[in-house]
Amino acid sequence: MIGPDAKAATPALAKALGDEDPEVRKKAAYALGEMGPSAKEGAVALGGALADADEDVRKAASYALAAIGPGSKPAVPALARALTDRFDSVRLAAAYALGEIGPDAAEATPALAHALGDPDDEGPPGGRHSPWANSATPPDRCCRPS
Repeated sequence: MIGPDAKAATPALAKALGDEDPEVRKKAAYALGEMGPSAKEGAVALGGALADADEDVRKAASYALAAIGPGSKPAVPALARALTDRFDSVRLAAAYALGEIGPDAAEATPALAHALGDPDDEGPPGGRHSPWANSATPPDRCCRPS
C-alpha cells in the first residue's frame, strides 16, 4: 500500500502523468492520491492531467487532488475548468476535489456556481449540467480507483 511514506516518489509519479500510455498516467495519478497531503508537490502536474485526452486519467487526477486537499491549491484553476468537462463523472470529481481543498479553492466559486446550472435549465435541482446531474454516485465515492 502506498501512502505518505512514499513522498520521495512524487517527482517520478508526476513525470509519469506525461507517459504515452493512459493506463500508466491513470495509475500515477491514483498513486499520488494514495499518498494524500504528502504528494502536494505533484499538484501542478495533476492539474495538467485534468486536460488529458483520457476521461479516466482526468477522474484519477481529480481524485488525487481531492486526497491531497488544501495542498492542491495550485490546481484550482484547472479544477474550475474541469467543471465544464463533457463527462459528468469528471465534472463531479472536480467539484468534489474543490470541496476537499476547502477555502483555498474560493477562486473557483463562480465556476462552481455556474456548473450548478441555470435556474431556467431543465432537469434535477442544479440543472441538467450540474456536476451531480444523472449521477448515481455519491460525491464521496466518485473517484476512488476500482
